[in-house]
Amino acid sequence: MNSIHLEKLTWDTVEDVLKLKVSKEQKEFVAPNRDSMIDAYFALTDEAIPVSTFGIYLGKKPVGFLMIGYDVPWAEQYYGLPRGYYYIWRFMIDKRYQGKGYGKAAL
Repeated sequence: MNSIHLEKLTWDTVEDVLKLKVSKEQKEFVAPNRDSMIDAYFALTDEAIPVSTFGIYLGKKPVGFLMIGYDVPWAEQYYGLPRGYYYIWRFMIDKRYQGKGYGKAAL
């Protein structure tokens, strides 16, 4: 049976996750996954912020993307969030898989 699970992104899996998209109406609410990967790279290399990127999978099929940061200093400055916490930086389910409970299961 196929179940929703997270897999850490690798060189072999990132391209499939980069192809996932939200609907046109949702584009203003979440950055494209390619932009998220760029953000993760610079957070890790320039700011030493621990960031993890995951594909959300239904069996072997990627259906979404999740990016988590830890102790993000600018989140305190801009959003009033305390230090020393995990932060769901990005979360999306592809437009083809929305409304099926996959997002809820992934969280």
